[in-house]
Amino acid sequence: MTHILKSHKRLITLTALVVVGGVTLLVYPSVRDESHWWQTTRQDTAEAYLAYQKALPQGKHLTEAKTLYEDRFWKEVQSTSTIKSVEDYIREHPQSPHLSAAKKRLEELYWQQAQDSNRVTSYQQYLAKYPSGQFVEQSKEKIYQLTPLKPSEIFACNVGASQTKSGVKVEILRVLVGKRSAIQPNHPQLNDKDLIPTNTVESQPFADDAVVGAITFRITNQTNKPISFMASNFVVSVGGKQIPLQDYVYMKHTTFGHDLIQGDILPKSTIVSGIWFDLGKVNVASVKSMNIFLGSAYDKRPWGNNPEVYYPITGDFFFNVNLSNHSFAPFPEEAK
Repeated sequence: MTHILKSHKRLITLTALVVVGGVTLLVYPSVRDESHWWQTTRQDTAEAYLAYQKALPQGKHLTEAKTLYEDRFWKEVQSTSTIKSVEDYIREHPQSPHLSAAKKRLEELYWQQAQDSNRVTSYQQYLAKYPSGQFVEQSKEKIYQLTPLKPSEIFACNVGASQTKSGVKVEILRVLVGKRSAIQPNHPQLNDKDLIPTNTVESQPFADDAVVGAITFRITNQTNKPISFMASNFVVSVGGKQIPLQDYVYMKHTTFGHDLIQGDILPKSTIVSGIWFDLGKVNVASVKSMNIFLGSAYDKRPWGNNPEVYYPITGDFFFNVNLSNHSFAPFPEEAK
């Protein structure tokens, strides 16, 4: 009887151990999972979430671990923010929810690299990599600004020629000749007075492929009367071609400074005036000289029954200007 009771007790003990062991086997993986996940979230790094996925490929928090891994990894990439780190991220995470943001950030980094270098080649490299990128226009503008003006496309000479007749001094300060397409805003070599005025509705008087000229005058009236000039007496010639400037005078948006033709020049006063005009089909490099004719200055006098008649007082002004030096001289300070 005693033997039977002992056998029964052993059976009960064995059964209990089996039951407890089974429960332990069932409970332990869940406890291990939660413990590992708790440690992972405390670290809250891409490395920790990746380690969880490797340790528990069937873990309860696997989906969340993958999402948080991508988020934390992307944040770490952003914090370093180098071209290599972002390129590596894009290559290694082609399905990332942050792929669009990564590509955008990569372009920004290439643009920043171009700006830091600030060379024509660096902006050209950006354009080659991102021909339709968000900084295309800025890159083209930077290339334009950093590219010296080509003498074959545009040049400007500070002439300094002058004539004085009957108390009126006429000076040719500057002559510019260039392709219309080469005369663009924001080039560091171009002063605002080197740009074709855009002060009217008809703001583009010349075609993009036109070759244009600009003359800057300074006129001093040393007489005791107001004087003026007539538009019909204003002519230039280049390469044997004569160009009347009357029409350009009246177009308004081709002139700058003082209104040379329409406005009087008061006694003992000095004005600076300029005009743009179309040179027609001419090669910029072939322009070596320019003839400039400005008819006599006039004052107003009574004549017979007419109380006010224009009367020539100086004779004509004629300049043959040497333009053989095809450099780009900065706009003279005294004419600004």
